[in-house]
Amino acid sequence: MNRDAADEALRLARTRLEEGHDAEALRCAEKSVRLSSSEAATTFVQQVQQVLRIMACAEADSYLVLDVSAEATAALIKSAYKKVARLVHPDKNGSRQAVDAFKRLNLAHEVLMDPAKRKEYDRKRAAQMAASRPPQPQKPPKPQKPPHQTAGQPPPYSQPPPPQPQWPPHKTAAQPPNSHGRRRRRHHGLHHSRHAHAVRS
Repeated sequence: MNRDAADEALRLARTRLEEGHDAEALRCAEKSVRLSSSEAATTFVQQVQQVLRIMACAEADSYLVLDVSAEATAALIKSAYKKVARLVHPDKNGSRQAVDAFKRLNLAHEVLMDPAKRKEYDRKRAAQMAASRPPQPQKPPKPQKPPHQTAGQPPPYSQPPPPQPQWPPHKTAAQPPNSHGRRRRRHHGLHHSRHAHAVRS
C-alpha cells in the first residue's frame, strides 16, 4: 500500500518538475521518501534541492554556490564540485533551472580553482562585505575617577574656599574712629577740667 502511494507521489513529482514547479515537485518527492525511501525518490529530492539552493545563492558568491567555506582547500573545492555536478547536470536533472544552475556551478569552480582568480575574487568579496556591514556605534568615553582624597584636603574639583574674616578687623585709613572711643575721650577731658578747677580753688 505504501509502496504504491510512494510511486504515485514520485510520478506526480516528476510531472510537476517538467511543468516548472520545482518547489511543488520537491514536496511530492519528499512525500514519496517518507512513504517508502526508495533510491529513485531520494536522488530526485537531492537533485531538486541542489538546483533550488544554487539558484537561491547570490550569483557572485562562488563559495555559496559550491557549498564550501572561504578557507576550503583546492582538493575540497574539486570534491564538492564533482558531488554537486552529478546532481544538477542537465542530462540527469529534469528541472528547467538545471542549465542555469550548472553554469553557475562551473563558473564558481573555475574561479576558485585558479589561484590568481581566487585571490582577486577574495579581495573584492572582502571589500563588498565590509561595505555592506553596518557601522558599529561608538561607545561613550568612560567617566574619569576622582583622585584619592586624604584627610584634611578639600574635596576634588571643588571651588576654592571663601577667605576667612580677620579678627579683630583691620582698620583702614578711610574708616572713622568708633563712637565708643569718642565718648571716652570726652569723659576724660571733662574729668581733667574739673580737677584743675578744684586745685585753683
